[in-house]
Amino acid sequence: MSTDTHPVWTPSTPDERRHVAVAELVAHVMDTPEGHRYAVAYGTLAGLVNSAEPAMATAWAREFATEVKRAMTEHPFDHRASAT
Repeated sequence: MSTDTHPVWTPSTPDERRHVAVAELVAHVMDTPEGHRYAVAYGTLAGLVNSAEPAMATAWAREFATEVKRAMTEHPFDHRASAT
C-alpha cells in the first residue's frame, strides 16, 4: 500500500513561511536534551540576530524569541531529573 503524503497547506506569503520556519526552529530547540536546550536556543537566536538579512535580524529573531520562551514556559526544565 502506497501512501502519498502531500502537504495539506503550503505557506505562500513571507509571513506564513516565517511562521512555519520559526515553528521548526522552536521544535528543534525543544527536541534537544534539556541540559543543552538553552545553549541551542541562544545559538539559534544569535544566528538570526547576526544575519545579514534585515528581516532575519528583526522579525525572525523577535518571533523566535517569543515562541521559544512560550514553549519553554509550557515545558519547563525538570531540575529533579537533571540532578540524578
